[in-house]
Amino acid sequence: MLDIYKRMMIQDWRFPGEYYCGISRIAFVNVELINILTQHVPNEKWHQAGEKMGDALKVSIQSTIGVDASKQENWPQFLNA
Repeated sequence: MLDIYKRMMIQDWRFPGEYYCGISRIAFVNVELINILTQHVPNEKWHQAGEKMGDALKVSIQSTIGVDASKQENWPQFLNA
């Protein structure tokens, strides 16, 4: 992701913080935004929210790079990229 960010040009942006790479829409967020969002999720719902975020990430990885992220043997293909 950092490589994509470094190669971006102003013409690549659609909206502030949003970039398209093929059919995939990428949103760049900072850690402060994540902290604000998690502060408004009650602690007892963190597990449920994490599961939903994981499901969304799995679908994104599968559709973007064609790797089944649910299989641990495939993790190096996208974690080390």
